[in-house]
Amino acid sequence: MNWNKLTEATQIEEIKRLSYEKPVLIFKHSTRCSVSSMSLDRLLRNWKVADQEKVTPYFFGFDF
Repeated sequence: MNWNKLTEATQIEEIKRLSYEKPVLIFKHSTRCSVSSMSLDRLLRNWKVADQEKVTPYFFGFDF
């Protein structure tokens, strides 16, 4: 999975513009939250190479 790092709030406007042409996924990860870890694991296990063509994934968190 080729994540795009979301590191600044100013990126949100650009991501919103991009979402008009192609859906985006923003995943906010927390290392302290077991639900977040479980969700990330499931997402990574189920992500297919072809999904990258359909959705642009962004990752926000402290451990990339």
